[in-house]
Amino acid sequence: MSASFDPRSPAEARPMVLAEMALRCYDERGHSAEVILGFAYGAEDPYAVAITFALAAGDGDTFATWLVGRPLLRAGMSAPSGDGDVRIYPSIDEDGRAITVLEFVAPGGFASVHADTDLLRGFVDRTTDVVPFGSESDHIDLEALVADLLPDGA
Repeated sequence: MSASFDPRSPAEARPMVLAEMALRCYDERGHSAEVILGFAYGAEDPYAVAITFALAAGDGDTFATWLVGRPLLRAGMSAPSGDGDVRIYPSIDEDGRAITVLEFVAPGGFASVHADTDLLRGFVDRTTDVVPFGSESDHIDLEALVADLLPDGA
């Protein structure tokens, strides 16, 4: 994975699972292109996977990151899951291979990304080495969360 997708600062030592995948992306008009997506998962946000799109812009690359629930990502590989701005469901590509479709809806547009299900499943399976499913709440520092929400000195 290229360093540009690594959301950690060098000082962070918490384990993470990182993957980079070349996927087919379709826009609302049905035009497609291959895109590189970075997937990142760590215990500091145990319920979410960060999915980063590298976007070519006139002045260089820019990045857009979506946070997707890890349980939603896992469920979407075998059954339609999600509503609103993220929907995930299994499908088959034109060559008969299993894919997982990730649909992202935003005020500025729509993207449908087709991921090889085996690659995606491999990534999700590796996340359980960092945080097993069902133990996510054990990795949340509630005292720090409350301290961040309260005004200084409260």
